[in-house]
Amino acid sequence: MKLYIYLIFLSLILISCGSKSSKSTNKINKFPVPSKAKVSWFKMPNRFHEKPEELSSDIHPFFDLKPFWDFNKGTVNFYKLNNIGDKSIYNLDLISGKKYQDKELCYRKDFWAKKLSFNNKTKFVYGIIPRSLNSLQLPLEVIVLGRQKYFYTSSEYSVSQKIKILGALTFQECKSTNCIKSQKWNQREVLIGANIFDPKFTNINNINDLRKSKTIVKISNYIESISGGVKRDTVLLPTSRVLSVISKKNILTRLQNKNKIFKFNEIIGMKKNCLYLYDYLWNEINKSKKIEKTFSKIYTKHLNSFKLCTQYVSYANINDNQKRFWFFTYFANIVNLSKIGIEYNCKQNYWDYDGLLKKEGFKSCTYGKLDQAMRYAPNVNKNLSSKFQTHYRFITYDNSQYGTHQKLYSWVKNNGKKLNCIHRKNVKSDIFPIDVNLDNLKDLLQ
Repeated sequence: MKLYIYLIFLSLILISCGSKSSKSTNKINKFPVPSKAKVSWFKMPNRFHEKPEELSSDIHPFFDLKPFWDFNKGTVNFYKLNNIGDKSIYNLDLISGKKYQDKELCYRKDFWAKKLSFNNKTKFVYGIIPRSLNSLQLPLEVIVLGRQKYFYTSSEYSVSQKIKILGALTFQECKSTNCIKSQKWNQREVLIGANIFDPKFTNINNINDLRKSKTIVKISNYIESISGGVKRDTVLLPTSRVLSVISKKNILTRLQNKNKIFKFNEIIGMKKNCLYLYDYLWNEINKSKKIEKTFSKIYTKHLNSFKLCTQYVSYANINDNQKRFWFFTYFANIVNLSKIGIEYNCKQNYWDYDGLLKKEGFKSCTYGKLDQAMRYAPNVNKNLSSKFQTHYRFITYDNSQYGTHQKLYSWVKNNGKKLNCIHRKNVKSDIFPIDVNLDNLKDLLQ
């Protein structure tokens, strides 16, 4: 009961205000010396994650790096995901702590009939702020202005770099396939920052200073172009838009008072309790004589906690116990589908995509129906992908042409939208490994 109350409490405080942090002042010849971190997040039992070897590759960019927020001066440290000139958009998987390719860029047109065109390379440096969440409870994004030579560049270390905040953009994205008429627009803030080491931006201290150069318009058009659209007949329709500009003062006030910035003790507490919850499910399922009853009871009672845990915390190490790993992989998929409003209804033997049926948390499932739901759940993501809808895909190694070649073995979220490419079709990604087939849920138990 204490575990359950703790995780629900942690879920609620994700919208609470954050704390101030100390700042980083390292400089060498006016070029950035990155802020490094010690390995902490992945120090957990081997059944959850391979034992870290104090290498830079074991540093979790979101949890181990510090943001060093200084709300008085408007500075913060960020983790870089994209350089200028990259041919793909990259994202960070929070479970593995690894960067991966989200979209391969192409020569493309805009979606809003502005008669704009874009090449197949990124125009701005893009990243996230460690330990900081936006209004959708996702890592806080930032586009950083500055010339490439003034950014620390190395694939060897997970490091952060100090920047100054100029303001932010309010960005909206539509979940529906009929976005023009839909009212279902998710809204989040995207920070706009500048490299403090680039002399070109020495006198640029607020987002209003960029209006004469039309930089904000360029950034807005760029963000909308890389977010993708949905296909209706033979036309790709827009699904995202930049709604407004937020001043430096207003965004810093909002971040300090409303957005979630993790404290170190919260990070450690969340990890500890999620690991306990994973072990609890695994142990109870393995000793149960009525798997479907035990599964339904735990799933229903702890679903909100599992939603939180499967977003942040590694559940199993494939090199330690393959059965445990694939059990939790199939289980995490069901939890992920629940996050986007898709539930399995045992009475109807049906995956409810539209939320029309009463959510029952597998209460009326026989073992056979639970087994079927688990085994065929990856196909739900394939169906969602084909309909340009939000889905999850499982990445083993990010080995595409412009991939990071990192080992993830994790589910990552994809908005399902396609770029408005001129010369080529959008590159399709595998949803689930074709060589992984589950014959029976019991095959994954000890």
